[in-house]
Order: sequence, then structure tokens, then C-alpha cells
Amino acid sequence: MDATQPAHTLVDSQGSTCPGPITDLAMAYRRSKVGDVIELWATDPGVK
Repeated sequence: MDATQPAHTLVDSQGSTCPGPITDLAMAYRRSKVGDVIELWATDPGVK
């Protein structure tokens, strides 16, 4: 990956109930850098 291009991270938490998706998102956020994109897939209604 090019150093100037932001990373795109997919966090697939489908089928997981809260607080699972939020925890998964927080872990991805901690590993990210400024400008990175984090996409969360979740089926739990509490995540909306």
C-alpha cells in the first residue's frame, strides 16, 4: 500500500450483539491513523 493512501478497514460484526460491534470498532479505531476509513458492518439494532 502506498504511504500517502489512507487505509480502508472493514469491521465485520454481523451476528454479534452489543457491545461486540462497538468493541470491534474501538479496536479498529485504536489501530488506525489519521485519514483512514473504517467501515462497520453490524446487524444488531443498537448499533444504528
